[in-house]
Amino acid sequence: MREIRGCVECGSDNLEGNPGGPYAAQAEIGYGGRMLCRKCGHFGQPLSFDSEKMRKEYEKGKVKPGR
Repeated sequence: MREIRGCVECGSDNLEGNPGGPYAAQAEIGYGGRMLCRKCGHFGQPLSFDSEKMRKEYEKGKVKPGR
C-alpha cells in the first residue's frame, strides 16, 4: 500500500520530494520529509491520509470559492 500524502495548505498530491532551485540545499542538509507543493508552492511537511478519498475531501475543503 502506497503512502497517501497531501499539501497542508491546499491538499494537493502534486508534491516534489527533493526540490531543486532555492530548496535544494535545504533538502540536502537534513530537512528530510519536507516537500514542495507544485500547486501552491508551500514547502513543508505533508499530511498523511488513510485513503485517496480522504485526501480529495481535504483538498476540496481547502479550495475557496473564486480562487
